[in-house]
Amino acid sequence: MLSAGAWKTATGSFASWRPDCAASRLLTLLDQRTTHLQFSLVNTNRECRNLTEESLRNLAAACREAGLPLVWVIVPRTLEIRPGRFLKRSLNGATDRLRRHFMALADELSVPVIGLKPVLAEVQAREEAYLPGDAHWNEAGHRAVSAAVLPVLGAAIFPGFPRPQE
Repeated sequence: MLSAGAWKTATGSFASWRPDCAASRLLTLLDQRTTHLQFSLVNTNRECRNLTEESLRNLAAACREAGLPLVWVIVPRTLEIRPGRFLKRSLNGATDRLRRHFMALADELSVPVIGLKPVLAEVQAREEAYLPGDAHWNEAGHRAVSAAVLPVLGAAIFPGFPRPQE
């Protein structure tokens, strides 16, 4: 059973509680299988970075060997997009370094990569990109992400698909 503190962490504040948001956050809290692949401060140490790099290298090699297209999509944490205090912005530097490392790895392995941080930051500068009290995208966020991802995925899967504008 979750304590009141864990429930509050998983669901945000009690005042902004919504069943759909709460369920999503609770599942994320309970299912930690993808934690090592998430861009967070806990994963900025060398061991986590090396394990993730090894997994991504293996994935790229397996896809290449099987003749399967591969595209990496790097999704920023909500805290990297929504405005915040100085401490939050300074802590984001660690995840920026990690992101740059994996974008360079994708380039080294010739794997197309889509970094969604600038895409979502552009939306957030104009309007809210996320659901209220939640880390998931709203309609504006989804539209921007699909516009960024679709051309790259299409080009990877279907030869001759219109390439994204540079």
